[in-house]
Amino acid sequence: MAFVRGGLRDLSVSRTSVKWGIPWPGDDRHVFYVWYDALASYMTGIGYGDDELQWEHYWPRICI
Repeated sequence: MAFVRGGLRDLSVSRTSVKWGIPWPGDDRHVFYVWYDALASYMTGIGYGDDELQWEHYWPRICI
């Protein structure tokens, strides 16, 4: 959280230092970082983009 509050301006979603992950199209050296894909699933699972009331209820509790 402090890292983000400190001014995070970019977030890399691929890695070359790990072999596990989803292969990056067109570049065999990179894989899509799996936790990023999971985060999107968690967010939509609690209503992001679909159920604003549910999203507002759960998201603040997760970020604590």
